[in-house]
Amino acid sequence: MALRATGQFSEAIAAYQRATELDPTYAWAYQNWGVILLKLGRLTESRDRFARAIALHEAQNNNAEAQRLRQGLREIAINL
Repeated sequence: MALRATGQFSEAIAAYQRATELDPTYAWAYQNWGVILLKLGRLTESRDRFARAIALHEAQNNNAEAQRLRQGLREIAINL
């Protein structure tokens, strides 16, 4: 997250990709990866990461976060 906060998007993408390779159930990594891709205008890729994050949050009984993410995406006109 520090890499994202400092605008080091390429490095952050690599870090999130590695994190999800190590733990494919790491919902927060997919969610943060989606944020970076969205900031870079890579909408299709960001939607894929957000969809994966939502599915993982739900599978892990973190329904409140899944709903919060869905609502936030709706507010910026991204429907999943």
